[in-house]
Amino acid sequence: MNFSKINLQVDQLFPILMVVLVLSSFCAYAGEYPNIKNISEPTTNYLPSFSAFNPPIDINMTVPLGAPQIAEWTRSNNPGDTMALTGEALSSFTGIEEGRDTRFVLYGEGWSEGDGFIQRLDGQQCAITLPESLPPAEMYLMWPRNDKGVGRPVAINQTEAWWVGFDQIERGDKFFVYGRNLKLSEGECHLFYTNETSGVGGWLTSSNANPYKAPFVMTASIPADTYTIWAHNGKGRKYGWSGSLTLTVNEPRVWSGATKDMVADFGADGSDGLDDQAAFDSCETYVNANSYTTITIPAGTYHLSGAFRAMSNTKYVGAGQAKTFIRPTDGARTEQILFTSWSPNWELHDLTLQLTDNIRVDKAVSIYSNHTCKDILFKNITITDVETTDDSLHDFFSMNSAERVELNGCTFILESDLYIGGAENSRLVDCEFRGIRDVNQMMTFNGLDSIDVTGCTIKAHDPSDTSSGDGWTKGRWIVDLYSR
Repeated sequence: MNFSKINLQVDQLFPILMVVLVLSSFCAYAGEYPNIKNISEPTTNYLPSFSAFNPPIDINMTVPLGAPQIAEWTRSNNPGDTMALTGEALSSFTGIEEGRDTRFVLYGEGWSEGDGFIQRLDGQQCAITLPESLPPAEMYLMWPRNDKGVGRPVAINQTEAWWVGFDQIERGDKFFVYGRNLKLSEGECHLFYTNETSGVGGWLTSSNANPYKAPFVMTASIPADTYTIWAHNGKGRKYGWSGSLTLTVNEPRVWSGATKDMVADFGADGSDGLDDQAAFDSCETYVNANSYTTITIPAGTYHLSGAFRAMSNTKYVGAGQAKTFIRPTDGARTEQILFTSWSPNWELHDLTLQLTDNIRVDKAVSIYSNHTCKDILFKNITITDVETTDDSLHDFFSMNSAERVELNGCTFILESDLYIGGAENSRLVDCEFRGIRDVNQMMTFNGLDSIDVTGCTIKAHDPSDTSSGDGWTKGRWIVDLYSR
């Protein structure tokens, strides 16, 4: 209808229009709405804290030809927010009449269905403001509608689970689910799991989740096996589930081997300034034949003419980052790398790796394998490049094609980047990055899949001298070349 051609006074027309618009926008259409696609409901035994959710859906209703389809939309919204979406056939009209038939009907529990306010519709794109009267911190369904009919709804504030870290844990371990809308407002995040062998399921609850990350502790009595897990923020009932993820639960590792000392048992001397490579090589031979050994490295400075190689099923423990130091010898070296591993399942604790100009290799510290280097922990480790004067002699640290690696409480004093490429399911927690000699970038990500950087900080190592860049950083913290 072209109102410019109607010869009526505005004061006569306006009350009629207001009544029509109000009825059109907020009238309930019980039973007129099609169902959402691909509902997954792993259990019907919901926890008492879960909200009710009873949308006016006709499960037998089909979507008519020409009805609108929403392709992408803003997944997290509060009442009064303006959201963006794209779709097909949002309106059956074009030109100046585009949108005259378009509606976006919303449902929230305890609230009669109503329309979002269309701010702008332009072909396949649309901006909509949600009604202020929607119930807060709830899940909503939204149906697109044109004069051909009603399309399938999309879910707003529905729980999404993208990945689980680590995806292999031990009974009683803490693990994290990463996603979106894992928690709404002051609510909780819940996890339902089923054993893929027995089919037995159960619930876990996270009380200190945020919308993107939820910590859980796996039940200590649960059988070691593979589990399918689903996350839920307690809203939306059967419409609120995330997709499924897989979690493997293993028996707890027991460091049942002997505890050996690098000085007392293998002959290293951290006080004489001489080459300790023979002692570290003897240690390597021993742990290769004796799994789950703990190697203590007392306070002192240990010089290596070759490499410190971490081996499978071994825990290496220093006396502290300010007490145990490992560094290259000043003379000729049999290997140019300082620390390396291609083995799974090892830990390195409480020591410092000191790099110097006598490291002349692509990466001074390297973890590299074709995904065989996995289940690794660096705990309270410092790697420092302060004594290196020529940054062309070596790069800093490379972690390539490794899985389930955690760098926790570590300090990196660097003039070139910490490179993480092709790694999966790994995390950096409470680490400190200190730049020197005007470092341009501190971390490079390349081809990563599922990485968590939490509680880390970046700063200049020693900014006291403003006339020199030696103690400063000037560039970026993270450069991502290509990650998923």
